[in-house]
Amino acid sequence: MDMTELLRRRLADVPAGSVKTEAGELTATTSGKGLMEIRELFPGIRLSFNDFLAGEIAFRHPASRSVLEIHYCHRGRVGWDMKNGTSVYLGAGDLAVHSRDCCADSVMQFPTGFCCGISLSVDLKQLEGNMPPFLAESGLSLCSLREKYCGLHRSTAISACGDTEAIFAPLYRAADPWRLPWMKLKALELLLFLGQYTPD
Repeated sequence: MDMTELLRRRLADVPAGSVKTEAGELTATTSGKGLMEIRELFPGIRLSFNDFLAGEIAFRHPASRSVLEIHYCHRGRVGWDMKNGTSVYLGAGDLAVHSRDCCADSVMQFPTGFCCGISLSVDLKQLEGNMPPFLAESGLSLCSLREKYCGLHRSTAISACGDTEAIFAPLYRAADPWRLPWMKLKALELLLFLGQYTPD
């Protein structure tokens, strides 16, 4: 079964022209459909599995330079036009990292007609007072993350590589009751990866 047919079945209960999500602050406009399954992992850290079956989707949400948005393309392709006029293009395995200010009013275009992926939203201000012990012990600097990715006013694209594949692949294989622990572990691993990664 091809990915388009698989998504048609998965999104059968989602009305055409809508993106089903629990995030009340996000609105989406599309002629297709989508599903965003959001889980709160830690205070300030949310993970979302995203399935989109559409040509394009326009998103609108509050802007914030202190919220780090990380988007992983698992299957399909996406071209993302940000509100500041910049664009980023992702294929399978690629990442985009930017502040929530960049994508507050943006349009995602899907050349293949679909995209499956994962988003991680990290409120750096909230995380400052609620660092999971593992991150606190690692010496990860939230200030450095903010400067590296939120101060650029554009999206940083990271091409597919073994390190990112090792982070995201288990999330698509994990079954309950192991899925949530894997999400928490891999979210922290992703932040450590971004902490040591040097953007071009």
